Amino acid sequence: LEVCRDEVLREWLGAGVKQSGRKFTLVQGSDMHVPGERASRGTWIYLPDVSVSELRHAFALPEAAVRVDAPPASPSMWIESITFKGGHHDGLSFEFCERANALIGPPNSGKSLVVDALKFVFGVTCELPEVEAVSKARTKKCLPSGSSIEVRVRTPGGQQVLTRTVGGRASLDTPFRPIIFSQTELTRRGMAESPAVALLDLHVPDVDALKTEIVRRADVLSHRFRDLITVARTANELREIVTNPQDGLEATKAELGHLVGKEEVARRATDAVRVLQWRQKARTVVEEWGREVIQGPKLPSAPKLPAEGDLKRFVPHEGLLAVGARFTEALEKAVSSARKEMHSLLEKDEADFVKLQEQFLAELKAAGFEGGAEVTSRLEQLRSRVGELEDVQNELHEIETKLDAGIVELGELLQNTAEARQALTSARKSACRIVNQSMRTFFARVDDAGTTERLDDLIEDLKTGTYMRPEARRRTRDELDRGRLLEQGVRHIQGVSASAPEPGSDQDRIVDEAVERGRTDDLAKLACLWPGDSLLLEKKGSPPTPFSELTEGLRALAIKEISFAASALPVVTDQPEDAVPTRSVFDSLVPTLRQQRVTRQFIVVSHDANIVVAGDVERVTALEANDDGSPYAGSLFDPTIRGAALEHLEGGQAAFELRASRYEQLQGS
Repeated sequence: LEVCRDEVLREWLGAGVKQSGRKFTLVQGSDMHVPGERASRGTWIYLPDVSVSELRHAFALPEAAVRVDAPPASPSMWIESITFKGGHHDGLSFEFCERANALIGPPNSGKSLVVDALKFVFGVTCELPEVEAVSKARTKKCLPSGSSIEVRVRTPGGQQVLTRTVGGRASLDTPFRPIIFSQTELTRRGMAESPAVALLDLHVPDVDALKTEIVRRADVLSHRFRDLITVARTANELREIVTNPQDGLEATKAELGHLVGKEEVARRATDAVRVLQWRQKARTVVEEWGREVIQGPKLPSAPKLPAEGDLKRFVPHEGLLAVGARFTEALEKAVSSARKEMHSLLEKDEADFVKLQEQFLAELKAAGFEGGAEVTSRLEQLRSRVGELEDVQNELHEIETKLDAGIVELGELLQNTAEARQALTSARKSACRIVNQSMRTFFARVDDAGTTERLDDLIEDLKTGTYMRPEARRRTRDELDRGRLLEQGVRHIQGVSASAPEPGSDQDRIVDEAVERGRTDDLAKLACLWPGDSLLLEKKGSPPTPFSELTEGLRALAIKEISFAASALPVVTDQPEDAVPTRSVFDSLVPTLRQQRVTRQFIVVSHDANIVVAGDVERVTALEANDDGSPYAGSLFDPTIRGAALEHLEGGQAAFELRASRYEQLQGS
């Protein structure tokens, strides 16, 4: 603009051109050729293509296309194109500008398929089963196995090409993940009683990493808890061995102490038995010896002499025989005397030994033993058993020390898990503050104790057999002591009481019941569960209106406002106008689109003229617009695009003119 008078220049510098608030370039005279001055007053215009129609379009939406201070900012990441090889759009390539894009066209022309294909390439899924099922069914029908989709994206690091084949690798390592909503998804979310926190997570940086960290820390805790349960079972087995009242350490020591007092009696009784047994054996040996000597071969009465003949009076025949006979008799007497003397020696003090033996045996029998040898043998067994049990007790003490340290470690791991969970909640609250700056009709809050279904269901499942009333279950949930829960699980299996016992505690009963039923993994899961975050959306006002009290249309609008709240990520959405009141589309969605496309990309499938036309979308792709059935792309200043918009968004020229006529007539009346 050339300004001829200084006062006009000053006026427009202060209030904008003609008091519009828009400060375009102001040149005081055509002879302004100073480079510095010209640069400081330069006008920057965003043009997807350098053409007259694009220039007209830029001036139609100056808030997104014209800047006087610096070049219009470009989105940091956006989708440049998608190309199909095979399937419904075989050979077609759809180009997108970095700002606002719209896909229009007749029914069944494949508009929603473009959204589904982008979901497929970026690995985006919907948590609503019915929405995801429809999307997958359409993809399967229109993109048979072997079909290939190529997506070109722009990032701060430059251009990247993503290619994925139907039936091929499950997912790609993408540089970013756009916010993508399938057909009817936003409408279905608006029909829910409360908005899903997943909608807020779209605006949480690194939300997947935060959730993964929670799971990772919970897994570490669960594995450690499982290890301690195994150690606790070993400790319980060792404890039963050591403390068994029949043959445990104390019982064995008591029996050993009792028998030690009988050890001397047992020794003397054993000695008496040995003496008596020796004497009996010796007596038998003496008898056998005597019999052998006496009953053995007879000695001849005299030497065998030659016949005497008539020499009898000259040889001592009879004398020799007499000497032999006397020797035999003397020998028999000597043997008999020796036997008697031996028996006398063996019988000496034998009665005393027998009496002592009877006395000792009577005393041992009173103690439950038949003899001293049995006592001695039992003592040896008991002493060996005490040594073994003391080794077991030492092992038990070592294991119990490990369990004590493990309980402390569980507390630290639990704290780590709680911190990871709190980090996600804090990130969600930060995201709330950001989205509230761009939402027009609603504001968002995070309730970090808003959802308890998972906790309630798990407690309900674990409490089987404890006969808890619903109010007791809720109290247990609200007062859940997760550290004690883990300790109680370990200690119950260990066979000892947890610290600070709470007799009759509902929580302790649940733990004990779960342990008895082998549900220790679920105890670890319960310890790592907190009430979940919930998203609260309220309509601005005094007082604000809760989401649950809104009409279905306003709920849908609330869902879409937070879904399209400020973010650097591209938005790909199918029919965002569904279920939203028409006036709200114009008053809320359209301004959001016009404002945010300055710094982010939109790809919208729509049948609503408010979004496409009133939103002044930079690039409109009309499917089946050419004579050969191929798509045609351009701006609304392109006659072909205007014709397609009039046909598919307004119902045709005649319908549009009829409505305009009716409005004029009604206004005139």
